[in-house]
Amino acid sequence: MGHFKFNTLSTFDLALHHGHSALRLLKIAMGIEMDYLSEKDKLPNVPYGRTEYLKSLGKLNYLQTDMFRISCASIMMFQAMLEAAINDSVETEVMLSAIKSDSTFKDKWTNALTTLNQEHTCFDRYYKSIYRKFRNPIVHPKQIAADSFDDLCFAVLHRGYTDGWDALSRLQSGLGHPVDIDSWFAMCRAHQLPDAV
Repeated sequence: MGHFKFNTLSTFDLALHHGHSALRLLKIAMGIEMDYLSEKDKLPNVPYGRTEYLKSLGKLNYLQTDMFRISCASIMMFQAMLEAAINDSVETEVMLSAIKSDSTFKDKWTNALTTLNQEHTCFDRYYKSIYRKFRNPIVHPKQIAADSFDDLCFAVLHRGYTDGWDALSRLQSGLGHPVDIDSWFAMCRAHQLPDAV
C-alpha cells in the first residue's frame, strides 16, 4: 500500500493532473473518431444486408457508444481542471478576494478575468461550446433532446479546450504566475494531439 508519491502539492497541481487526464482521453476520442469515419467510408462498398454489412453496422454502433463515453469523461476532467483552478484562485489570491466563493462557475471566471484586466471572450466561448452544450446535460440530465450531443466530435472538443486553456493562461498571467507561452502546444504534443484543428 502507498507505493506512489503523487505530485499534488497544491490545488493547481491537482488541476494540471485533471488537464492531462482530459487530453489523454481526448487523444483516445480522436482515435475512435478516426476509426469510426474509416469504417463508415467502407460501408457503401459492402453489399447491403450481408454478414459483412451487419458486422460493420455493429462496429459503428460500438465506436459511436465508445466515442460518447470517452468524450464525456474527457469533458468532466477538463471541467474539473477549470473548477479547481478558479476555486483555488478565488480562495487564495488577494487580488480576487472580492469574488464570492459561492458564486457560479461562470461568474467566478468572468469576474476574475475582469478584475485582472484580462479579456474573457475565450472563457465565454468555452462556456458556450463545452460547459453549457455538453457538461451541463451530462451532469444535470433532465430532458435531453434526441440530438443534444449530435455535434459532439473531436474538433469541437479540441477548440473548446483550447479556449478553456487560454482562459486558464490569462488567469495565471493576471495573477502574476504566467504559464509558458506555448504551454497549450506543449500539452498537445505531450498527448500526441494536433495544436489546432
